[in-house]
Amino acid sequence: MRLQHISFVLAYLPIAITAFTIPTYHELNDICKAAGPNAYVAVKHANDVVKTYNYGECYPYRVDNSPSYLAVYCKNAYCSNCKGDDCTDRDQVRTVYKSMMMVDPWGFSGKAIGKGAICERLPETRGL
Repeated sequence: MRLQHISFVLAYLPIAITAFTIPTYHELNDICKAAGPNAYVAVKHANDVVKTYNYGECYPYRVDNSPSYLAVYCKNAYCSNCKGDDCTDRDQVRTVYKSMMMVDPWGFSGKAIGKGAICERLPETRGL
C-alpha cells in the first residue's frame, strides 16, 4: 500500500470510530444521567464494563487492565489529570463540558496524559 493510501485511510479513521460509537454515546449519556446528581461521566472499558464516576472520585483510565474505550460526560467538570496510581500526583488541569465524548480504543490516554483524573463540579453559567 502506498503512503498516500495510508494517509487517506488515517484521515477518515476518527470519523469511522465516531460514527461507530454514536449508539453507545446515547446509552452512556443515559446511564450517566441516571447515576445520580454527582455523577459526571460514564465510561465503557475495552472489556465492555461500564462504570460511572462522581465528582471528587478517582476516575482511572484503566480498570482491571482494561483501558477506557469511550467516555461520555453528562455534566460540566473541572478535571486534573493524575500521573500516579489512585489519582495521586495531580498534573494537567482541563475543563470538560457536558455532551463531550472521548474515544480512545487504543488506550493512549493512560500513556499520554496520566493514569486517571479527579474532577470537580464546574458551576453552570448563564448567557448574558
